[in-house]
Amino acid sequence: MRRFVWGLLFASPTFAAEYCAGVARLEVAPGAHVSALAIGRGTTGRVVVVEAEGELTRSVVDSATARSQLERAQIVFLPGEARSGAGPVKLVDGLVTSIGAALGDCRPAALSFTEEGGAATLRVDGPVKATLAVTGAGKASLHLGTTPAAAGRIVRGPIRTAFRMIERPPELRTREHGAAPEETTYVQAIRFGRELTLAAVGEAPSGDLAAQVRRGLHLGREPLVVIACGAAALPSDLHEGLAPVLRIVLRRVGRRP
Repeated sequence: MRRFVWGLLFASPTFAAEYCAGVARLEVAPGAHVSALAIGRGTTGRVVVVEAEGELTRSVVDSATARSQLERAQIVFLPGEARSGAGPVKLVDGLVTSIGAALGDCRPAALSFTEEGGAATLRVDGPVKATLAVTGAGKASLHLGTTPAAAGRIVRGPIRTAFRMIERPPELRTREHGAAPEETTYVQAIRFGRELTLAAVGEAPSGDLAAQVRRGLHLGREPLVVIACGAAALPSDLHEGLAPVLRIVLRRVGRRP
């Protein structure tokens, strides 16, 4: 029997409620959950961050995206702690249900952002709290019902999104010591006004990755938070190509690296 609970996020008396937000948490197998945080502004800007305790294969992600009726650029898929029992069908159902529940119950909310020592936190304020915490190595975690970080810089403005897949050249797909290599990865950008940009890449968390993506982009003073959403590190020949493609994606959300 599936059970899910969703909370409603209201405005904090400290901040103006420019956005709306909602959360959802669904059990997809004994001890395995999917959690979702939806953030919207007006009638067009909507994004969802969803964390799943299961294997987020490309097939699972593509199926969930198609059924959610959102664009791929609007969803950030975070791999949570791997747990047994949640097969691909249950996982896709859980992702779609959680995304829909969070979007369907959005209420007024305010966003703020803190950054210290390479780590960053996006905070959603209201009677029901939520945070997206990102380490300096790019590992992200979604926390529903708590805001452990202090309120920081207020986030305002429209939400813009962009997404791009990167295909590996065929001649480079057989070089990984006999193992089947990853054929694709992706870069994704979500920009909140002029205060904050989240950049998601399809690679495992790595201090080298986060530093490499930031280096040479010359982004000025606006924060860029790099989120690593993959389960395994990609080969260096593709790893090194993430920053140039990220520049293209950042331009699509109005940022000029």
